[in-house]
Amino acid sequence: MGTTWNRNLQLQLWRPHETSLPCAATGAIVIDLFRATSTLQILVDSGHEVTIAATPGEANTKLRDGWRGVGEWHGETPTGFVSGNSPRLARHLQQVGPPIVFLSSNGAGAIRAAARNAAHVLLGNLWNISMLADIVMTVSGLWLLVPAGLRGQRSAEDDLMCSMLAAEIGVAVTGLSSTGSVTDLKGYAENHLPHDLEVRADIDFILSSSYKPSRIPVYRDGLIVGLPGAEFEKLYRCPGALPRVGSAGCG
Repeated sequence: MGTTWNRNLQLQLWRPHETSLPCAATGAIVIDLFRATSTLQILVDSGHEVTIAATPGEANTKLRDGWRGVGEWHGETPTGFVSGNSPRLARHLQQVGPPIVFLSSNGAGAIRAAARNAAHVLLGNLWNISMLADIVMTVSGLWLLVPAGLRGQRSAEDDLMCSMLAAEIGVAVTGLSSTGSVTDLKGYAENHLPHDLEVRADIDFILSSSYKPSRIPVYRDGLIVGLPGAEFEKLYRCPGALPRVGSAGCG
């Protein structure tokens, strides 16, 4: 775990399942590239109300309250869910309907761990990498790159995505490769990930540059909300941006 300074910016790799964090951070970017933070990007762009669940029991409680279930547990879509953890299928979910509880066996835990240590938690994917880099380079303070990993272990795709984001920001980060590209991700996916047709179609979609996000997914008060481009300035200048329920905001 190391840090690199760039003016007032401190960028640090943090793996919640490996190390504790000695101090609070300005922000964190959680990356579960294949596929949670990519699917959540589609959901917030589509205007869905979304909360996350880190266990099937937690998700089932929401289902009993009438929420729609989306996501996976150890790669399988639980019974009663309307969709798995698929950014492609998420595009076709009806916008009118109950809110969504999103279950993830890796990403949800990483998001919550980041929220315990950072004022702002943003979700990263290949589509929003430039938008994220702009935010990080504008906001001073300590920013964490948080690869979700796989069942407590490191995952190469999340580390590669963190490397690509660090390169986009323009700094080197201890513990990450100084290089990384979509070509590297494609090669890793081809050689190491399951060849299930649905999974491969999702990965191909994630690795494509055809999708253009309209919002940044942000974890706030238990919900995943979308931060439109017009709200970026508010986030920059006000630590209390996206005010909590009942708050008067930051004026």
